[in-house]
Amino acid sequence: MDESQSEPPLVQLEEPAPKAPSTFDHIVPAKNPPALVGYYLAVFSLIPCIALLLGPAAVYFGMKGLRAIKENATMPGKAHAIFAIGFGGLTTLANVTGICALIFNSQYKP
Repeated sequence: MDESQSEPPLVQLEEPAPKAPSTFDHIVPAKNPPALVGYYLAVFSLIPCIALLLGPAAVYFGMKGLRAIKENATMPGKAHAIFAIGFGGLTTLANVTGICALIFNSQYKP
Protein backbone atom coordinates (compact mmCIF):
# COMPACT_ATOMS: atom_id res chain seq x y z
CA MET A 1 0.00 0.00 0.00
CA ASP A 2 1.20 3.49 -0.82
CA GLU A 3 1.63 6.09 1.80
CA SER A 4 -0.44 8.46 -0.34
CA GLN A 5 -3.44 6.11 -0.05
CA SER A 6 -3.17 5.50 3.67
CA GLU A 7 -6.06 6.54 5.92
CA PRO A 8 -5.77 9.73 7.96
CA PRO A 9 -5.13 9.23 11.66
CA LEU A 10 -8.20 9.13 13.87
CA VAL A 11 -8.79 12.24 15.90
CA GLN A 12 -10.29 11.83 19.34
CA LEU A 13 -12.86 14.47 20.10
CA GLU A 14 -13.00 15.79 23.61
CA GLU A 15 -16.37 15.86 25.34
CA PRO A 16 -17.39 19.34 26.42
CA ALA A 17 -17.03 19.98 30.11
CA PRO A 18 -20.36 20.12 31.98
CA LYS A 19 -21.56 23.65 32.51
CA ALA A 20 -21.63 24.98 36.03
CA PRO A 21 -25.15 25.80 37.25
CA SER A 22 -26.12 29.43 36.83
CA THR A 23 -27.57 31.60 39.58
CA PHE A 24 -31.05 31.03 38.17
CA ASP A 25 -30.52 27.26 38.41
CA HIS A 26 -29.89 27.64 42.13
CA ILE A 27 -33.10 29.64 42.59
CA VAL A 28 -35.28 27.37 40.42
CA PRO A 29 -33.55 24.01 39.90
CA ALA A 30 -35.38 23.04 36.70
CA LYS A 31 -32.67 20.51 35.89
CA ASN A 32 -33.57 18.58 39.06
CA PRO A 33 -37.37 18.14 38.86
CA PRO A 34 -37.70 15.84 41.91
CA ALA A 35 -36.12 18.45 44.18
CA LEU A 36 -38.34 21.19 42.76
CA VAL A 37 -41.53 19.10 43.02
CA GLY A 38 -40.62 18.10 46.57
CA TYR A 39 -40.09 21.75 47.50
CA TYR A 40 -43.52 22.80 46.22
CA LEU A 41 -45.22 19.81 47.83
CA ALA A 42 -43.61 20.73 51.14
CA VAL A 43 -44.81 24.33 50.85
CA PHE A 44 -48.37 23.26 50.01
CA SER A 45 -48.34 20.75 52.85
CA LEU A 46 -48.95 23.73 55.16
CA ILE A 47 -52.64 23.31 54.31
CA PRO A 48 -54.13 21.30 57.19
CA CYS A 49 -55.14 17.69 56.50
CA ILE A 50 -53.69 17.79 52.98
CA ALA A 51 -50.28 17.44 54.61
CA LEU A 52 -51.11 13.80 55.30
CA LEU A 53 -50.73 13.24 51.55
CA LEU A 54 -48.37 16.01 50.48
CA GLY A 55 -45.88 15.71 53.37
CA PRO A 56 -44.77 12.12 52.67
CA ALA A 57 -44.74 12.87 48.94
CA ALA A 58 -42.45 15.85 49.60
CA VAL A 59 -40.09 13.64 51.61
CA TYR A 60 -40.05 11.05 48.81
CA PHE A 61 -39.31 13.59 46.08
CA GLY A 62 -36.72 15.33 48.26
CA MET A 63 -34.86 12.04 48.72
CA LYS A 64 -35.11 11.38 45.01
CA GLY A 65 -33.67 14.85 44.33
CA LEU A 66 -30.76 14.26 46.71
CA ARG A 67 -30.08 10.91 45.05
CA ALA A 68 -29.90 12.67 41.66
CA ILE A 69 -27.44 15.19 43.11
CA LYS A 70 -25.34 12.36 44.52
CA GLU A 71 -25.12 10.81 41.03
CA ASN A 72 -24.28 14.14 39.36
CA ALA A 73 -22.50 16.59 41.63
CA THR A 74 -23.05 19.56 39.28
CA MET A 75 -26.84 19.26 39.47
CA PRO A 76 -28.54 22.12 41.34
CA GLY A 77 -31.34 21.84 43.90
CA LYS A 78 -29.68 20.51 47.03
CA ALA A 79 -31.27 23.15 49.27
CA HIS A 80 -34.69 22.51 47.75
CA ALA A 81 -34.36 18.77 48.33
CA ILE A 82 -33.24 19.21 51.94
CA PHE A 83 -36.09 21.65 52.58
CA ALA A 84 -38.58 19.17 51.08
CA ILE A 85 -37.38 16.37 53.35
CA GLY A 86 -37.32 18.46 56.52
CA PHE A 87 -40.45 20.52 56.06
CA GLY A 88 -42.49 17.69 54.53
CA GLY A 89 -41.61 15.47 57.48
CA LEU A 90 -42.39 18.25 59.95
CA THR A 91 -45.83 19.03 58.52
CA THR A 92 -46.69 15.33 58.34
CA LEU A 93 -45.70 14.85 61.97
CA ALA A 94 -47.65 17.94 63.04
CA ASN A 95 -50.81 16.79 61.25
CA VAL A 96 -50.61 13.23 62.59
CA THR A 97 -50.08 14.61 66.09
CA GLY A 98 -53.03 16.97 65.70
CA ILE A 99 -55.33 14.21 64.47
CA CYS A 100 -54.26 11.92 67.32
CA ALA A 101 -54.91 14.73 69.80
CA LEU A 102 -58.39 15.31 68.33
CA ILE A 103 -59.22 11.61 68.53
CA PHE A 104 -57.93 11.34 72.09
CA ASN A 105 -59.79 14.48 73.24
CA SER A 106 -63.05 13.42 71.59
CA GLN A 107 -62.99 10.08 73.45
CA TYR A 108 -61.97 11.54 76.80
CA LYS A 109 -65.02 12.56 78.82
CA PRO A 110 -64.35 13.86 82.33
